[in-house]
Amino acid sequence: MMSVLLDILLAIAVIFIVCVLITYLTVRLFFYRNTPPGYDYASIDTSGMTDEIKDRHQRSLDGEKWFMSQQPEDVMITSYDGLKLRAYYLPAKEASVKTVICVHGYRCYSGLYEFGSRLEFLHDLGLNLLVIDQRSHGRSEGRFIGMSIPETDDVLRWCDFIDDRIGPESKIILYGVSMGAATVINVSGEPDIPSSVKAVIEDCGFSSAIDEMAEKITAMAHLPRNPFIPMSKTIIKLIGKFDITSKVPREQIKNFKGRLLVVHGDADTFVPTYMHEAIFENASCEKKKLIVPKAEHIMSYYYATKEYQTLVRELADSI
Repeated sequence: MMSVLLDILLAIAVIFIVCVLITYLTVRLFFYRNTPPGYDYASIDTSGMTDEIKDRHQRSLDGEKWFMSQQPEDVMITSYDGLKLRAYYLPAKEASVKTVICVHGYRCYSGLYEFGSRLEFLHDLGLNLLVIDQRSHGRSEGRFIGMSIPETDDVLRWCDFIDDRIGPESKIILYGVSMGAATVINVSGEPDIPSSVKAVIEDCGFSSAIDEMAEKITAMAHLPRNPFIPMSKTIIKLIGKFDITSKVPREQIKNFKGRLLVVHGDADTFVPTYMHEAIFENASCEKKKLIVPKAEHIMSYYYATKEYQTLVRELADSI
């Protein structure tokens, strides 16, 4: 009898260890940085890309080339945990108190790459541009991607950077794509959000980091939600030093008092289209949304450029 009990306990221990190992490897796969600082994404092999993705890639590179030709300032802040975070700052053509902070998404090569195709348009609106590289992306330091949780504090620090530079008349638009969209929505609900933040543009962001993680682990890693999601949460807390459930965009937006623009493609499967609904419905502020037919993840700007630009222009003019 004792021998059978020991065998059962041993089997349980082995299963537990295997589950922990699988969870750890999955967390590494999804949360660790996948390109080093200064990665040369301009020369990546595009042969496996669809024509649509190739076009977006080239438009991003062309936009980045234009932006760098304007001689932006290379700027840096330090995160709460000591990381050096980098960005480029380009003042408006004529002196302006309005700044858009561009916040890119999960594992995007850099902020310039994510927003490259729309930077000239934003600049033509008379806006100062701050194009950041999030922690563990682009030229910024870091190894662990925080799925919008530690990044929330990082963006708050970038807001302070802009306010210090512009002064008491500063007006900020937070513009996020994908994970960056979830980040700016999180910022919108923080109790210490600067009064200078007047508007938020949320493009294909997730409504909950833990729900998005569950989507990816179940769909891409083919693992059951239980026990791997609770175990992932624990491992993230141990390694990343943050609680992935501590900030939930669909809840954070309830506190925002500025203007909101929500954009999502109705063919998005990476961040499912339905995720925009709770964010938009929970927002009690002045709000508009654009749902783009046939647009997949991060493709709305390319599928509906005119409509998208019209709404962004109206938002910029309104603050």
